[in-house]
Amino acid sequence: MSIGNIDADVRGLDTWAQAEKGVHMTDNKAQKRAIRQRMEETGEKYTTAQRALLATEDRCPELPQLIKPGAVIAIVNGGGATNLAFAMPVLAHHLDSGGHLVVTQYGDDRFAIPSAPDLVVARGIASVAEMTAWLEARDEGKLRHAFEAAVSGVKVFKGPTTPEILADALKAEPNPLLYVQDVQTDPPLLRPAQADRRDEFELVPDNVRAIRQVIEQVRGAAIVGHCMPAYDIEGWEPISEVADHTLAIEHDYLRFDRDDDRRFDATIEVFDPAGPLDSYETTIDTSFLRWRHPLLPTSSPGA
Repeated sequence: MSIGNIDADVRGLDTWAQAEKGVHMTDNKAQKRAIRQRMEETGEKYTTAQRALLATEDRCPELPQLIKPGAVIAIVNGGGATNLAFAMPVLAHHLDSGGHLVVTQYGDDRFAIPSAPDLVVARGIASVAEMTAWLEARDEGKLRHAFEAAVSGVKVFKGPTTPEILADALKAEPNPLLYVQDVQTDPPLLRPAQADRRDEFELVPDNVRAIRQVIEQVRGAAIVGHCMPAYDIEGWEPISEVADHTLAIEHDYLRFDRDDDRRFDATIEVFDPAGPLDSYETTIDTSFLRWRHPLLPTSSPGA
């Protein structure tokens, strides 16, 4: 199933799923499989496909290639919808491949991000128009059927919990992936003593570190969104010190209209604890969120 419009190869998750079942592929076997797949896609001869793949071996790693057991990936960006849209193709592919997702939501009721309607549309179970119509008509039969299909394999945490409870939730799921929507304003573990924005910023690295300690106990991985330890994207340094990789999304913040396609180009800067690695260009597709428009008092859930 094709989910989203991010220019990244989600097939990188397949090896992780096989490793969870005890199947360990050698680099040579994995490379031969990639060569054969490229031959099928392009019609190239074996040697031509092999040269093309070898030429790109040192390219900057993209989000799907970074997801592996024990990995904690931090996303540095100030927009909730952008964070979710950037991660959604990986989340949807993980679920479609039989994996399990543990999610911490941001927001209340049906407009929490991510929500069941987000997954329904992103996973291709229903269109934006269908989801909007069912919600407006309160068609409980169709909504229940769609929601059950979309959230199969998903466990949701709302509000803070303890490292022990979060670890137990991940251990209970085969092939688990933790997705934290907003670690700054709605952290799953450590909370600021007061509702002080400075405290929120200061606690972001501590929360990422606490999540990492949980992930180290389980056979899973984590994507942690909205890791803003400062008022601008240049604050990636304290995050990159505690995450395996930090991905900073740079793009022009747009005011989305009801009728636009909600796709935009972005540059992804990739860091590891040693510093900057490289960057790559991608397209982020937030169109699966358009079901919210007719139901919200304003025209945008935020960029």
